[in-house]
Amino acid sequence: MVTARDIMQTEVVTCTPETPLAELARQMLDRGVSGVPVVDTGGRVVGVVTENDIIESHQELRFPTVVALFDAILYVESPRHFEERVRKAAATTAGELMHAPPITVGPEATLEEIATVMTRHGVHHLPVVEGGRLVGIVGKADVVRG
Repeated sequence: MVTARDIMQTEVVTCTPETPLAELARQMLDRGVSGVPVVDTGGRVVGVVTENDIIESHQELRFPTVVALFDAILYVESPRHFEERVRKAAATTAGELMHAPPITVGPEATLEEIATVMTRHGVHHLPVVEGGRLVGIVGKADVVRG
């Protein structure tokens, strides 16, 4: 029977709750991953951040609406409010974006159990935890290959 231990990736890109969003996004792009477990100083998984979380966090970061009236440009929203949103987005951390508590599986979870958990919770990445510590991660592609 195929288990999480058989299909998990053991070299896992992680971050801490304090990791700035820009650094996290860069790590994800550089390593080609779409989800990252957030771990505390003891190596315990406290959450997960995905590409979707990052994209959704930028929905508020739209440019101010402007209206051209005769030869004047009128801002529907004050530029100061937009600047505040930009500053807030730049200061966002993984801890603010992460889904917590994380949905995890143990290394002995079967392929069927993993698929069920992914489907039931609508997740595409499952940190594999043993003894309270992160030991790997299973993604959709790992399940398909399994």
